[in-house]
Parts: sequence; structure tokens; C-alpha cells
Amino acid sequence: MKSLFFRGLFAVATAALGLAAQASEYVPPRHDWAPRAPDEAGFDPRRLAEAVDWIQANTVVEPADLHRLILDTYTPREPGYRVLGPTRPRAGGSGMVVRGGHLVVEWGDIHRADMTFSVVKSHLATLAGLALADGRIASLDDPVARYVDDGKFDGEHNGAITWRHLLEQNSDWSG
Repeated sequence: MKSLFFRGLFAVATAALGLAAQASEYVPPRHDWAPRAPDEAGFDPRRLAEAVDWIQANTVVEPADLHRLILDTYTPREPGYRVLGPTRPRAGGSGMVVRGGHLVVEWGDIHRADMTFSVVKSHLATLAGLALADGRIASLDDPVARYVDDGKFDGEHNGAITWRHLLEQNSDWSG
């Protein structure tokens, strides 16, 4: 399920790169984005609605007790791992699309504070899409070690990890 979500997120991010850039000097006040219709923001309204529908249909809300799940899952693999802040049962998903400082679409309770983790994966998918579109990554099947020289992708196991492995969350990266 995670893999499908991030494949979808990567596809949405990559598709968004193909849209014409909006020339605008508009800078919204903090947290006060003026609304703009999807077509006015450069989106295909039908495809954007399909993407939002897909995200809503594939939002995972179980298990409800994330605090226990996180501790049971990550503590054995990452010594010193801890959950910061209060936790509560999960609710439905929420999100928004903002483009050029304009709110294009939102769903769910966007003001609800919730446990947040794995946000880096969304950033990685977006950056990988940009890098791929820009020619900075030749192929998603290239080993990450060809592009990242920080020692974290050295060795037989981590050295074989590709961008696709990271994006599909099946790399079993060790470190």
C-alpha cells in the first residue's frame, strides 16, 4: 500500500512538472492562500479531481494507535528512537494543493495536528521527479551511489540501491 501511495505521489509530482509555469508576482500572506480554480492554476480539473479521489480512497487510517506501532517498529532498528509530542488516534487523511501561492484544492481537516513521519519520502519523490525531468538523474534504475557521495550508499548492500528502490520503499537501506 505504501509503495502504491508513493508511486501515485511521484506520478502526480512528475505530471505537475509538465504543466506550464504560471508567471505571477503574487506572494500570499502567511497561511492565507487566495483560492484559484484548477484550470486557472494550470491543472486539468478532471485529472486533479481523479488524483485527489485516488489519494482519499487510498488513505491508510489503521492502525489507529500510531504511537505503539512506531515504538514497536522503529525502536528495535533505531536505538534511541522516540516519539515527540502528544499522540491521539488517527483520523481521515487531509491535504491541499497550492500552486503559485494559490489554494487550488483541499480535502479533509487540514487544520488537525497529527503525527507526522516519513515526510522526507514525499520530498524525495518530488526532488527525484524534478531531477529526472531536468536530466540530473539519467534513470530511476541508476544506483544512488553514482549521485550521492556521502558514504551512506557505500558497500555491497547499500551500493546496489537505486532511486526506484527508494521511491518504492523497498531498498532495505541499512544505516
